[in-house]
Amino acid sequence: MSRSTLIAAIFGLWLAWPAQAQPAFVDARNYPAPGMGTAAFDRLEERWLEGFDVACGDALCTGVYDYQRPFKISCAVRSIDGVLKSCHWAIVGTVERTDPETGTSEYEIRSVICEIPLASDIPLQVLLETADDRDPFFDPLPGGKTSAYWGIADCVGPLVSDVKGAHRIR
Repeated sequence: MSRSTLIAAIFGLWLAWPAQAQPAFVDARNYPAPGMGTAAFDRLEERWLEGFDVACGDALCTGVYDYQRPFKISCAVRSIDGVLKSCHWAIVGTVERTDPETGTSEYEIRSVICEIPLASDIPLQVLLETADDRDPFFDPLPGGKTSAYWGIADCVGPLVSDVKGAHRIR
């Protein structure tokens, strides 16, 4: 093998290396490049939080864990084309009781990770557009028949009715 052929082969491998090093999936906030999706995804998250607050006041947050707050929304997308793989929402529920005789407060804390029911092969951009076009929390998600609300309502059931797995803090 000649020296120029060897150099060309090494150069070709060097050029191909970044494409191979790219992860298969990235967080939606980092698509198409690190940090570039943050503003658009934050807008969608803001609208989902508004919907959660309305639903929580209506019926979603009644029961044992009457104080519930969404903690973090995360969506994974294919890095090569921006198609959604999954979205999850961490939600924390608490209930506080005060012992009337000692004045000591006791807290029970429960967290759940809720999967947002996505249709398959939906581009991230299509989901992000729902933040401005319609109600992204209560309306059916793109390509599907289920809303983010129903995905969350099915998931937080243990927060409103079950004390198993609660963490007690005194």
